Amino acid sequence: MEDVCDRIAILYNGEIQATGQMRDMLEEKDRHQITLPDLPKETIKETLNKLRQLLGAEPELSHPRKNLEQFFLDVIAKARDGAVTDSGATPVDAIGGFLSDRGGKSGEKD
Repeated sequence: MEDVCDRIAILYNGEIQATGQMRDMLEEKDRHQITLPDLPKETIKETLNKLRQLLGAEPELSHPRKNLEQFFLDVIAKARDGAVTDSGATPVDAIGGFLSDRGGKSGEKD
């Protein structure tokens, strides 16, 4: 639904229970999320300890997730970057040269 709708309404028992912008309704306004680059384990450990002291609560640590569309686009971009510029087929004249080096007789064993 998130990919195709920007506004939603939730019906229950014939009455609208919630309505609004999808992004606003899904946002947890009483929590915050900080995204950091990959850090050494010791730095993460120290940071979590400091946050525990400041908050008096256990912080949640998780890796951010991409949505399927972004993952797909990233895979395609990487494939494009590594794509070969030709099909890998051998030119016909190279095959002719190979055959003529062998005496031009097909089926003969070396």
